[in-house]
Amino acid sequence: MDEKNPFLDAYKKKLGDQPANTEDTQVPVAEAGEKPGSALHFEEQPTFAAPREIALAGNSRRSPRTKVVSLFIFAGILVLVAVLLIWLFSRGTTVIDLTDWALTDAQLWAGDNRINLQVKEEYSDSFEEGKIISQSPQPGDKIKKNGFLQIKVSRGHDPDVTLELPDLLKMTMGEVEAWAADNYMTKVRITSEYSDSVVSGRVIRYEINDDTVVDKVKRSTPIYVIVSKGSEPQTAEPIVLPDFRELSIAQSQQFAKDNNLTLKINEAYDDFAPSGTIIDQSTDPEEEVEPGTIITLTVSRGRKILIPDFSAYTKDQAAAAASELGIPISVRERYSSADTGRFLSQSLTSGSVYMTGDILELVYSLGNKIVLSSYVGQPRVSIEAWAQELNEQGAAIRISVTQTQNNAPRDTIIYQDKANIVIGTSATIHVTVSLGRKVSVPDLVAVEGSEYGIAVTRDIATAACEAVGLIPVYVPEKKSGRLPGEIWYQSLEPSKEVYEGTPVTLKYNPSDVAVTLPDFRGKTEAAIIAEGYRKKLTITFVQADLPVAGFADQVVEQSIRAGETVAAGTSITLTISPPEPPVETDPTDSTSTDPSESDQTGSTSSEA
Repeated sequence: MDEKNPFLDAYKKKLGDQPANTEDTQVPVAEAGEKPGSALHFEEQPTFAAPREIALAGNSRRSPRTKVVSLFIFAGILVLVAVLLIWLFSRGTTVIDLTDWALTDAQLWAGDNRINLQVKEEYSDSFEEGKIISQSPQPGDKIKKNGFLQIKVSRGHDPDVTLELPDLLKMTMGEVEAWAADNYMTKVRITSEYSDSVVSGRVIRYEINDDTVVDKVKRSTPIYVIVSKGSEPQTAEPIVLPDFRELSIAQSQQFAKDNNLTLKINEAYDDFAPSGTIIDQSTDPEEEVEPGTIITLTVSRGRKILIPDFSAYTKDQAAAAASELGIPISVRERYSSADTGRFLSQSLTSGSVYMTGDILELVYSLGNKIVLSSYVGQPRVSIEAWAQELNEQGAAIRISVTQTQNNAPRDTIIYQDKANIVIGTSATIHVTVSLGRKVSVPDLVAVEGSEYGIAVTRDIATAACEAVGLIPVYVPEKKSGRLPGEIWYQSLEPSKEVYEGTPVTLKYNPSDVAVTLPDFRGKTEAAIIAEGYRKKLTITFVQADLPVAGFADQVVEQSIRAGETVAAGTSITLTISPPEPPVETDPTDSTSTDPSESDQTGSTSSEA
């Protein structure tokens, strides 16, 4: 491999002849027609091709930093749009004045505004039946979407109102009708018959099938009034039929009864006629028929509304569709495996006919993700209440509780295995709660036969339990040999160590004995005790700051005045006057005699 390569030798020589700074030196290229040897050079061609530069507007290139800023601006716009949409959909609706509206119109308005109506009915002489009397919240107030608006709807006139019964026998048919209309009588039925003795249009007689009626009737009392048609004609006259479409069903029935006709009523759906109105009759108006003819009336059942299939609708689309059809809806949300906002169920079967008064309940998904906060430091009931609320919406959250001794208050959460994260709807959350600190149970039962002050009453037991953090549970039960109100049994042994917050059952003698307080003033402590008052009252003796003349070691004041009646064991404070100080003598007084001098004088006299 020692053979020389002419090409490499020439190339190396060429490199050696080039100047050191090669940046400004170009390698000569062989011109056309020249031999390769005369301008020999070696050029290494890289295989990497640089990406083609894309020119931006203005022939300027944007820096990466500019792109990042643009992305942040775009993201911020998206967040603002989302917040605006959430605000628009949850800002609520301003309540309008629905007073004197028909219930059906209010239901349409509520459906348009995604509000649930709570209807309560009551009688009213001021509002027609089916009209709205009042509402809560009031007009102008705000109500949340899917919130509840309470309305009172008139049931019409109260049928139980009592009225004076007029002398119907002296009235005409028009006067009876006017009296019934003015007083909202609901069951006054006027019929007519031929009479040769009573003038046409005057009342022949009336009937009230109620033995309790004397001179007063209720609006709902059935009264049958028979009015004279005058003398009976010799031949039956044909009856000219009215246009029943202009009459109510009740008026049509009355006409048929008065004219000895028989009505047959059929019902049919109609897209334009309100429910209960007559839309057709078997015999045309103005036709003459004989008495006893059967007339068939067709009564509207209103527009036939079929319940649609809401499974393909969003909540907003469903609300709009139901409102257009006049179907009141109630939207409820619950957790499920479906995506948030997806339809879950409807209470009325699709394709069925909507009946007036029904409310369609639509259920949509809340998704299957829940944000879990930290409940450390809070009571156990707080996280359990949170879980219960979610479970009522379809979740299956389980709280697993472990108890341990800790100085934190009893049932305080001191550890939570999951916190500040998103969890599933069937997650189990493990928490550790404090059992509280350990305390010693006090002795709350005195020796049988003890007096008040030594015997433990409910007040004393309560204070003792609060001091150590126990929960007293009192049970009244009679026990002989114990004072009224005295604790004679405790469920936990004295000095036993238990956790703070542990309940202790305390049985006590019922305080069913009353004591009338005497006047203790002027009595000594020994006398009061000797009279047995410590078996009746809890007495505390205190000494007065200053002596009271004539009351040395005697009671001068009592905290509850004499004559009051109190329960046995009641605490009372008795203030006792201290003894009066001895009288100091003046040593310069000549009238005073020193005992020592007397002794000396006596001794001298004796000696003399």
